[in-house]
Amino acid sequence: MRQWHDFSISDSFRKEVQDYINEVEKLARTLYKMIFQSLGLENKYINTDVPDIPRTLMGINYYPPCPNPSLTLGLGSHSDVSCLTVLHPDSEVLGLEINHKGTWVPVLPVDASAFVINLADQVEILTNGKYRSIEHRVLTNGEKARMSIACFFGPLEETVVAPLPVLIDGNNPPKYRATLFKDYNRNFASSRLQPNRGTLDFARI
Repeated sequence: MRQWHDFSISDSFRKEVQDYINEVEKLARTLYKMIFQSLGLENKYINTDVPDIPRTLMGINYYPPCPNPSLTLGLGSHSDVSCLTVLHPDSEVLGLEINHKGTWVPVLPVDASAFVINLADQVEILTNGKYRSIEHRVLTNGEKARMSIACFFGPLEETVVAPLPVLIDGNNPPKYRATLFKDYNRNFASSRLQPNRGTLDFARI
């Protein structure tokens, strides 16, 4: 995969991109920690037993106008494979939808500077389903192009991801097996986008 620094871009733009990633990473790390704090986990446990999220991927998405939006999706339904996605959506052109109990609901822009936070598969696995990853899709627009910036935060490829032992007991048996994140990621890449959060079946018990 080509990285942003592989492209011929100006030094000033490189700095802007790196500064953006650095600031968004601070937000992602704060939110990631708060997820586990909300489950009653102590900071000491979070800092030592919850996998870190040092791996960052950034995607700048461009969806051109489609003469007949009913015939194609900008991006098919899926859940993200990492831990957290911080998305800066287009504030003027709608397109992002989430699946809420079988109904596709458009995500309305709150503010031009607002982010959308998607929980991804590894958080569902780590919390043993107490938090669920978000199934989403992107629709095309018949008249206007749409852009968004997505930053995906997850573990290193050699990290083993499994439900945290502290969240497992007799009443809450593990719902997912331990998987190497590299293998989980490869399964996602080989099977393409799967509806109904189907990628989780790779780890589901």
